[in-house]
Amino acid sequence: MAETFTLVTDGACSGNGTEGLAAVPDGAEVELVTDSSYVANAIGKGWLDGWSRKGWRTSGKQPVANRDLWERMIAQLARLRVRPTLVRGHAGHDANERADRLAQEAAKDAEPAPPPAPPPDDAPPPRVEGQLGLDV
Repeated sequence: MAETFTLVTDGACSGNGTEGLAAVPDGAEVELVTDSSYVANAIGKGWLDGWSRKGWRTSGKQPVANRDLWERMIAQLARLRVRPTLVRGHAGHDANERADRLAQEAAKDAEPAPPPAPPPDDAPPPRVEGQLGLDV
């Protein structure tokens, strides 16, 4: 009998592509708890199959957003038995609230530092070690 896992995710788009499904062993059953109806419906209602058949177009004939991430998910779904469970976000589901906090913290830590502010127009040129200070 295959092992069963519960994977709790948050629907925030920050840090997309960090995928817990990849850590689950082949053949396992996964309850995917999410507050994203987009993710739950894509898996549970067969949207992924439809998008793939239609050349990655939505029912409105628009390109499916994040196709690269969906294709990575399809590869994981092919080796697992995933059952999505939709929960209401920010409504007190303890595990989903924790997933939200962790996702926000990880996204904040992953943000690149802003570039340094340019020097004012009247600032002297920066001193370079070994330079005599003369601009020729």
